[in-house]
Amino acid sequence: MTRVARRCGTQRDIDELLALRAMTRSQMEHEPDVTVAPDVSYGSLHGVDRLHAPGASSAHFYFEGDELKLVYVPRTAVGGTPADDWLAHVGPGPQLRSRTCKRAVLEVRPDVGFAFAHSDDAAEHAEVFPPTTLEEYERRIYEDPGSFIR
Repeated sequence: MTRVARRCGTQRDIDELLALRAMTRSQMEHEPDVTVAPDVSYGSLHGVDRLHAPGASSAHFYFEGDELKLVYVPRTAVGGTPADDWLAHVGPGPQLRSRTCKRAVLEVRPDVGFAFAHSDDAAEHAEVFPPTTLEEYERRIYEDPGSFIR
């Protein structure tokens, strides 16, 4: 399994994150330290299983049956990556509100299958998913965080 590099920002690093989509449920289940949380939610994904094997990757893999729906790459793996580095590689595109914090932005590149949240020009987390449209991303994965209350 690919280990997610900390503070990655090059096209190669993005490609490594996108390569996480190739991980199958069977491969994850054979990792010696895998944990499975059944019937969880992530954003608009409901009733999915979250698999995590920290010895192999800091990412969390969300499956519906055997179908990979999303890979969540936490701040511990990508935090601090300059957002401008990733933006230079993925280009301009749609932005949505992030659940991370009030001033964070979620950059979504649905046609690539990549999204990342950033605030103060530093990445907070990344999402990798099968390529889709913005409308499908918003319907199947994204959940608007609502208003932030002080």
